[in-house]
Amino acid sequence: MKDLTCEPKPKNGSAKKFVLIFVASAVALYLVAQAVPYYRGLFHLAALLLLVPAIFVAFKYLLTSYVYTLFSDEGRTPPCLLVEQRQGKRSSLVCRVLLESVVSLSPYTGGPYPGRCYVYTATMRGGSYQLLHAREDGRDIYLLLEADEGFLEALSRAATALEK
Repeated sequence: MKDLTCEPKPKNGSAKKFVLIFVASAVALYLVAQAVPYYRGLFHLAALLLLVPAIFVAFKYLLTSYVYTLFSDEGRTPPCLLVEQRQGKRSSLVCRVLLESVVSLSPYTGGPYPGRCYVYTATMRGGSYQLLHAREDGRDIYLLLEADEGFLEALSRAATALEK
């Protein structure tokens, strides 16, 4: 199996709007606090409380991306799916799943996650997600992925080839 890599481009229009609205509201509250001498501390606190979710959403959805790789080094280790998280120039391996342990790969339509689920997506709303179910060491692992159709087909094909 040849290594195959997928880096989905997130569609984050709603995340950009969310951050813009919350930062603009925080700036407005700060300016109101400068103009109104009464309750200045309360306005500053409200502005700070609006910045916290804006910063969280910016880091999680605007500054973070994921790279999925089907990796095999020709028989030295079993083929696996690697998930790498990138934030700016920094990248780190966040997940490794052996393809022989994959049970299913199905579209995720929403609703509660089926047990322990690791979310490796960078789109805030409206993405096309896939739920990968694997069983390693007697426990179920679920991964929420966001990849293109070609990569998902190669992943499914590689996982079913190892079952036989």
